[in-house]
Amino acid sequence: TVAAKGITRRETEGARVTWMSCRTYRGPRRKRREVLAGDRLIPQVKGDYPEFVPHAPDGDVAGSIISIMDAVSQVGPQQVVVINQGAQAGLEPGHVLAIFRSGVIVRDDVAGRASGGSYGGLSREVELPHERIGELMVFRAFTNVSYALVMNADRSVYRYDTVGNP
Repeated sequence: TVAAKGITRRETEGARVTWMSCRTYRGPRRKRREVLAGDRLIPQVKGDYPEFVPHAPDGDVAGSIISIMDAVSQVGPQQVVVINQGAQAGLEPGHVLAIFRSGVIVRDDVAGRASGGSYGGLSREVELPHERIGELMVFRAFTNVSYALVMNADRSVYRYDTVGNP
């Protein structure tokens, strides 16, 4: 059953919430979670819950965040993201990856003067290196995508930030 402040519903596979008088659901961790009309109810699967031992992947992994869960444009620590690498790339639950923000392109006006050369008064554009902004841990790996939990982040994490070996 689903219990939400005075509401009890029978557990039915494929059931749909059509009307609720209370919009707050208290989950097992006592976090408040919104339940909306149209949400699907599924029975809780009883089984083994894996223990995650954080570790680096064996091979090189390079991917990007393709979706963010429960947010519009950015996430932070303790939120879930989807990355475009999965079991086919060697990922498994417990793998820790670094999150990188792509380097911006800036105009370099002094490089020619510093080296004694001249660009004829023209500046050149230079891409700054990627900046590490946090870490995430994979908790579910499918063939081509994985779900991961952002463990920590110095800045907001956006869709299309890159991920790689720590």
